[in-house]
Amino acid sequence: MKTILSSALLVSMLVAVAPSSADAHDGDYYRGPRFRFGAEVGAGFWPQEDFGLGLAAYPNFGIQFHDAIALVAITGVTMGGFTDRAAPDLEDKWAYFNGIGLLDFTLGSFIQLGGGGGVDYGDFGLCEDGDQVCRIRRDTRGTVHGRLAIVPGFRTARGRMGFPIAAHYHAPFIDGKPEHTLMFTFGFQRY
Repeated sequence: MKTILSSALLVSMLVAVAPSSADAHDGDYYRGPRFRFGAEVGAGFWPQEDFGLGLAAYPNFGIQFHDAIALVAITGVTMGGFTDRAAPDLEDKWAYFNGIGLLDFTLGSFIQLGGGGGVDYGDFGLCEDGDQVCRIRRDTRGTVHGRLAIVPGFRTARGRMGFPIAAHYHAPFIDGKPEHTLMFTFGFQRY
């Protein structure tokens, strides 16, 4: 019974959000639900840890409900330890894979703001005792993710095409504490 009620609530919310077929078309431009996809690559750092330069690749896909709201999955990879700035005991490069669900809002026609969470799996740099002891540990971690992007682009008959310039905040948790990551990316997006 509980599952039927939650399914009915979800369907009624989606019907309320989706435009009617008469509203879905504005001249040659389609405003209804559509498939969304894209990819972003970039670099960044860990503001509170000494892990050196980080690199990220964030392919993504999802559903754009209408021009303002989307549900997106980011299946990316984050890598770190690429510069001499990395803690001396952390002499190896490491990477972890991201599985993130993101609720994304498009404000106006070119600013996107999103937030969500997910799971990361892979090798994590871990420093303890005031960065005196650093090691790499393979693990699965819960994570939160935020994204702010400026997306210059243009409209097409089936939606929009853009080139996001984005800032990503990513924080996997270990022992209840977040490991803050800031990544700055550039890419393409069909939404």
